Amino acid sequence: MAQHLPFDPPIPMVDLVGQHARIQSELDEALLRASHQAHYIQGPDVAAFAGELSAYLGEGVHTIPCANGTDALQIALMALGLQPGDEVITATFTYVATAEVIALLGLTPVLVDVEPGTFSLDLDQVRAAVTPRTKAIVPVHLYGQGADMDALLALANERGIPVVEDTAQALGARYTLRDGRTLALGTLGTVAARAFFRRKTWVAWATVGRYLPATPRLRNESAWSPTTAKKSSTATTWWAATAAWTRCRPRCFA
Repeated sequence: MAQHLPFDPPIPMVDLVGQHARIQSELDEALLRASHQAHYIQGPDVAAFAGELSAYLGEGVHTIPCANGTDALQIALMALGLQPGDEVITATFTYVATAEVIALLGLTPVLVDVEPGTFSLDLDQVRAAVTPRTKAIVPVHLYGQGADMDALLALANERGIPVVEDTAQALGARYTLRDGRTLALGTLGTVAARAFFRRKTWVAWATVGRYLPATPRLRNESAWSPTTAKKSSTATTWWAATAAWTRCRPRCFA
């Protein structure tokens, strides 16, 4: 029988206190600045972080801030103009939000298994799951490891199916395509969603998300997302204090 050794104190999954010790004064100053500016939602820090993240991910990337990763996924699917009953293929091994937003919009989630080496979509099973009603494929990039995007994009392009990348657990990861280009995960498909929960690769002060549309049409389709609700009863936004604090986070690892 396996024995579990006790640890006192327990080893935390993420030591945010230790990370922040190096830049605590900068974090405090950012929160105070946001408070004095009184931009409690949106504001200059939100816009600045959106621009900084876009620049980090690569040329031509457009970022729209939203309240959380779940909202980001929902916005992405709504921007594609999918209709109730349309099928969306995604992974069995993911957080519930991936399938949740599919069902929330009246779409049909089609779950396929993952490859044991990457925990990403098994492309053979994806091919077998595609039907005339398949209107989107959502690969979930986990632990910084990407799905086989060369094969997935080839399949999607052949069938005319949009690819929505769930990159909540892969911010900063790069993928080298067979043509030699190396691009950030989340910039390869039609659109992508990110999250900044405390167990993600880039932690925010609160649960927030980012939606990254790949084309001008999708940017226009999702223009409602930050503060208004032209296409949904749900409005989603980002706190100014959260953006100010989160902009400091990369310095933890400098």
